[in-house]
Amino acid sequence: MPKLQYPATFEGGLIGTKITKDILHREVYLYVPYKMIISVQNTQEHEVLKAVIDAHPEVFNEDEYESWEFLILTLRLLYEKTLGKESYWYPYINALPNVQFAA
Repeated sequence: MPKLQYPATFEGGLIGTKITKDILHREVYLYVPYKMIISVQNTQEHEVLKAVIDAHPEVFNEDEYESWEFLILTLRLLYEKTLGKESYWYPYINALPNVQFAA
């Protein structure tokens, strides 16, 4: 990534990415392989989760429920979490903060 610097430190100790040269309009400067994306589409096509989504249109259908996309992605993350270390996504899921909600 010749036009990006990572890691870059910002005010307040924040860490992120910054550009080192101008990026032209429509210039590709970063590629994300498809296998690195959890999406609504690939969750709807998932060999296990497709059946769950199809069986519950009252929850996962855009015509029935406003937050259907959020719920599909939540279903995927929960499924991957149940796989533990067998999940391709284990390192990512394991790095997520453990948030406790008050009852």
